[in-house]
Amino acid sequence: MKPETRVQNATISLIILLGLLGGFIISFCTTWGPWAKSDSVEYLEAGLNMAAGRGLVLVEATGAIIPLTIRPPFYSILLGIAGLGGIDLLDAARVIDVVLFIALILSLGFSISYFSSQPLLSIVASLFVVTSPIFIINYTGVMSEPVFFSFGILGIFLLIGYLQEGHSLLLILSAVLVGLAWLARYAGIAFIATGLLSIVLFSHRSFKKRMRAVATYIFFSSALFLLWAYTIRHAGGSSGEYEFEFNNIWGRLAPVRVALANTTWEWLSFETLFPPVDYRTKRSILIGIAILFFASSVYTIRKVKKNSQCQFLHNQCFQVAAIFALFTIIYTSFIAVTFLFVEEPRPAVTPRIFSPILIGALISGLSFSNFAVETLILRKLLLAIPAGIVLFITASNIGQSLELIADLHENGLGYTSRQWRGSDVISAMYELPDDVPLISNDFAAIKFFTGRSAFGILELEDHIRLDVFHAFGEDVSDEVQKIFREEGAALVLFNRTLWKFQDIYSWNTAARWAALIEGLYPHYEGLDGAIYFYKISEP
Repeated sequence: MKPETRVQNATISLIILLGLLGGFIISFCTTWGPWAKSDSVEYLEAGLNMAAGRGLVLVEATGAIIPLTIRPPFYSILLGIAGLGGIDLLDAARVIDVVLFIALILSLGFSISYFSSQPLLSIVASLFVVTSPIFIINYTGVMSEPVFFSFGILGIFLLIGYLQEGHSLLLILSAVLVGLAWLARYAGIAFIATGLLSIVLFSHRSFKKRMRAVATYIFFSSALFLLWAYTIRHAGGSSGEYEFEFNNIWGRLAPVRVALANTTWEWLSFETLFPPVDYRTKRSILIGIAILFFASSVYTIRKVKKNSQCQFLHNQCFQVAAIFALFTIIYTSFIAVTFLFVEEPRPAVTPRIFSPILIGALISGLSFSNFAVETLILRKLLLAIPAGIVLFITASNIGQSLELIADLHENGLGYTSRQWRGSDVISAMYELPDDVPLISNDFAAIKFFTGRSAFGILELEDHIRLDVFHAFGEDVSDEVQKIFREEGAALVLFNRTLWKFQDIYSWNTAARWAALIEGLYPHYEGLDGAIYFYKISEP
């Protein structure tokens, strides 16, 4: 057997083993079930209703039935299909997580190996994802991230295959996959925009053929989403609430800038290299690194153009690097725009939301390093530098990843965790008659465990800070408090979501909490919360 064949076979085997390891990790982490939070509850409810033949709908506390509009439907459709087959939806979500994590690792490893012909880079990239805490979190929940990542990343790699080989089937498959990523998460539009710009910028075909490819890509990537959008619009629904305010854009982006700098600093493992520093210092260092990388890239491209006869725009390593860099820029811009103008659902600025930037930068950086080495005919040993950087970050993540894996396995997270499953308040709720209206500071938990819809508390849902504190039920202008006061509703308060009051009242939370329940009848008091009625009477 030739040495090249042995290396190729070893690479394939290692990538498959890493994929299986990733699947085992996700399965091990979801012993209690994939973690679930308020967003998860909507996905599950829509999936259950679809399986029951009622369509992708949600039931409000008033009894009103509304279509699923705030979140794209594809993930709920997958859960609903599983439900039609009699599969428990949490079990289905767990299988989806495991299968799609394996798919992500395999598509990432094999694609980098194919386009770069460098086994080291493909193995390093796969190992990084397998051991990354943020991707373990992304792939252990009842959320749409697994569909978004696995379909979108593979879709972009297939598009690069089309740009290299010209097979129309690859173009269509790419468009369908990124379209499904969009149908799973609104942010999937970043994959579509990346694909369209890539066809225009990097295809070597005639202008007419490029425009035909663009039209094909638009149709196959957008048709399902636009059909769904038309359906909900026709039904009187809306995909969100928007406010186009253009004043002080840079200042309003401060939370995004700070969160992105802190997250990137953590991803690069700089916390292990530097003493604690403030945001401005982090920003300056990160900007310096970005400028250095950009200048190095420009220098490399200029030197390649001078020394090489090849069309570097059509070089497959360059295309992988450039297209994923383009995706990273587009996705970051999407996050900024949605933070500025989307009121509902309000985007959070968390590492989980920023994680597509991480994988885009990883693929782009490794591929560009390989492009520079190949086209400038440098020693391949130089690839050990970017590989070593990624391995250093990977090694820095190992401790955190092992702690996360152990904690998820032992305790779980969110509504499927050990703590929530042992909730005294949830157990007491099962004894309440079905005709008793429910109000809670965590109505999603009630929906998850009991299937019943509950009203939220207005000051928490709208983030209203009250100047004068009253007991719940005393505000005559609040319709939910009127239901509590006049219709015998139960007020279900969970200690675990006390943070919602803390976000509003900070140091004054205890006073607000005491005033909220003053004079109310405690129907049940447990270790993790209580159930109250307005009057001293049993339901």
